[in-house]
Amino acid sequence: MSLRLAGILLSLLVVYLAGNNAVSLWDRDEPRYAQASRQMLDSGDWTTPMLLDELRLKKPPLIYWCQATAMKLFGVTASAARLPSVIATALTLVIIAAALSRGSDARTALWTTLIYGTTGLTIAAAKMSITDATLTLFIVTAQICLYRLWIGRWCWMTVIGMGLSIGLAGLTKGPVVLGVLGMTALALFVFKFCVGGADIPVCHRVPRDCGGGDSLESCGRQECLPHRGMLVLNIGVILLLAAAVVAPWMIFLESEHPGAITSMLRSEVFNRIAKPQEGHTGPPGFYLLVVWGTFFPWSLLLPAAVVDGWKNRHDAKVRFALAAVIGPWVMFELIATKLPHYVLPTYAPLAYLIARVLLRSADGLTVELRQPHWPKVAAAWAGIVAIVALFPWLAVWAYGPLPAIAVIGSIAVSAWGALFAWRTVANFARHQPTRAAAWMGAGVLGVFLLCFTLVFPFSPYLRLSQRTAAMLPPNLAVGEAIMIDYKEPSLAFYQGGSIRPEPRNDFLATVDSTKWPNWIVTTTDVWTVTPQASKDLLDIAGRIAGWGYADGNRRLELLILRKKRRNEQDG
Repeated sequence: MSLRLAGILLSLLVVYLAGNNAVSLWDRDEPRYAQASRQMLDSGDWTTPMLLDELRLKKPPLIYWCQATAMKLFGVTASAARLPSVIATALTLVIIAAALSRGSDARTALWTTLIYGTTGLTIAAAKMSITDATLTLFIVTAQICLYRLWIGRWCWMTVIGMGLSIGLAGLTKGPVVLGVLGMTALALFVFKFCVGGADIPVCHRVPRDCGGGDSLESCGRQECLPHRGMLVLNIGVILLLAAAVVAPWMIFLESEHPGAITSMLRSEVFNRIAKPQEGHTGPPGFYLLVVWGTFFPWSLLLPAAVVDGWKNRHDAKVRFALAAVIGPWVMFELIATKLPHYVLPTYAPLAYLIARVLLRSADGLTVELRQPHWPKVAAAWAGIVAIVALFPWLAVWAYGPLPAIAVIGSIAVSAWGALFAWRTVANFARHQPTRAAAWMGAGVLGVFLLCFTLVFPFSPYLRLSQRTAAMLPPNLAVGEAIMIDYKEPSLAFYQGGSIRPEPRNDFLATVDSTKWPNWIVTTTDVWTVTPQASKDLLDIAGRIAGWGYADGNRRLELLILRKKRRNEQDG
């Protein structure tokens, strides 16, 4: 590994780790995983995930095992919950760099690693305690193994790697890995019969790069396969290894909760394919719309990469990259449930295509980034970047003055965003694409680093659950606190896991006050319609305002209510 590549990997790791404990758990999925992992650690039951009082069988347990282990080693914190995602993303980058350094060249490996590692969705996945970073690690590894098998590199190292990768991906998020691999293979099949064969390297009887034996034979073309018996054996080993990874947990779970596997497959696979789940839907072409934001900043180069890749589709590596993007992409578009991060496994091959067009342009081998209109396209992109860099100031307008350090951070984000956008355009105008790309990578890393160290940790409106939990007494028992209307898993995580959501928003108006818990967290919307007689039984212990980004993007004011003691009520 070159010093430059090592420096890039280290810089990416710093950004992935920065601010992970100071920034609140995002959305609802992050705290759900984090809280379920903590309960797994506390209970000692590593077979059945629980979220508060309910079974959580939406996903297999590998992500919970990883997060619970991190919490055991480093404490029950947000950074510990996010650590497996950081490690998984770093390992994905190392595997990409190693595979391309061996099968392509050092420059392509370096730029593909930089591009994938600095993509907006990649950074977000690395900094969130959800399954996507871990799943992508195993899918990318399985795809690399599939490529090696496709070009005839059938050896035990590849076969074992593919079997384990499929099994671990299944233990992370079920059978989606089979869909990704299957659609990639289908795309390769379609390419072969519609646009001709690829320039696959001629394989040899004894492939030195993987220590294979004499089981390979020349097939008289540019491809080769093991003898039929050996082929069956290799495929059987792949399937057996995958099953050996997943089966023990499935057997244990089914013995404890009969029908759980069938229910999980029905709700998390078939139902998600057939109809949108939890409101996660989108129009046809949803991922073609969101990719311009999720693949930022490299979405600027997507059209050029696709055009150049298609022109060079006879190259084996290019053809496989196109298939690894197009096949799974079509699958995700056909699935009714849609979320932007579902297509993350396709971003590694996209990064390879962009790195390739970038280097070919720098070497004068393609004109895709030298078209007369290109500086204008880059300038329009830079204008959008400069405008987006002003977004932190919307918080000042919406939530009033921020602490001085958050204001300084917002100024730094805006200034850095404008600078890297300008330098990117200037270098493209001078026909220096790699310099422009270096500014793009450094620019997005700088923005994330500033946001996660200076802006987000010191913006109170983003820390509703943390601030609310700090106002509740420590070590509350289950039943001593509930949350009404504001039913965020993040509050349960930061509070300690004993608070419970109350499904009825009219709880204070309809339930006998003798059955009320001592502490209630609710919103001013609920408080406004609460009868005065009920209000008289409660003290307002605190008020906190902020942005409910996981709660319909509402502007919220939370009330921390304490039930009055009987003598206070009588008085």
